[in-house]
Amino acid sequence: MTEKCIICRKNHLSIIENINTRFKVLKCNTCGMIWVNPQPGDEYLKEAYNEKYYEPWLKEQFISKR
Repeated sequence: MTEKCIICRKNHLSIIENINTRFKVLKCNTCGMIWVNPQPGDEYLKEAYNEKYYEPWLKEQFISKR
């Protein structure tokens, strides 16, 4: 793996998870930093976290405030 930690710049990394074969969740085995590589862009985030994503949470908040 050629990537380096975004904090300590060491290359002792582990892949925690592959997301949609497009993104990897990496963990630095030196400092413990965890991040997604590559960072998702605005368009991907808008699609992934659209209004339907928040519906269950919003319903729970509405019910709990009654």
